[in-house]
Amino acid sequence: MQRLKTRRKCLLALTVLLTTVAGAATKVHVIVFGKSTSVQWVPGLGADDKPLAIKVRPLIVDGRVKEYAVGAPHEVNGTAVCGAASISGE
Repeated sequence: MQRLKTRRKCLLALTVLLTTVAGAATKVHVIVFGKSTSVQWVPGLGADDKPLAIKVRPLIVDGRVKEYAVGAPHEVNGTAVCGAASISGE
């Protein structure tokens, strides 16, 4: 009788564990770059520094702007990416 209760407890624990692991499936995200926009950027804090015109592109993840990327998009492993520098959109 005690052995049967122990087996049931183990079976219940195993079922809960496997259900939790199965529910943790990966989500698919849609990532796109928006249209580039020219913005003015002042590289230093000096009074004689002139603003530079740079192009930024919004990085859109699941329909929301997450960051603004600087530089021309290029392909890495078949995926389009922008330059390394980014500006947070939040």
